[in-house]
Amino acid sequence: MSGAELPEDPDKIYRIGDMEAVVDKGVAWLPDKSIFAGSVVSMHKMFKILVKEWSINIQDAVKMSLLENHAALEQGKITDLLLMDKAFNIKKVIKSGVELSIASLIQISTSHF
Repeated sequence: MSGAELPEDPDKIYRIGDMEAVVDKGVAWLPDKSIFAGSVVSMHKMFKILVKEWSINIQDAVKMSLLENHAALEQGKITDLLLMDKAFNIKKVIKSGVELSIASLIQISTSHF
């Protein structure tokens, strides 16, 4: 969700898309906590959890990540990619076919707060 990686603060109201939400206990809720609004775990963290903690093989974790994001790796299509080393540290980010610099990543990750 677009609220991935929002810091936990049950007293702070965030705007996620067209709704307001608070982050408490690792998830986003409507401000009155009547409805769960989604996870705030990034896809990168979830990928590592799938492989390291749930023992999903890397190929299946990639397929699951693509399905979750309604994405596909197809010749002639532009996509977003995280390139990682064997320890799952991010080495490169390609967004819409363009490699991003570290400065761009910091700006993107803080732009919706």
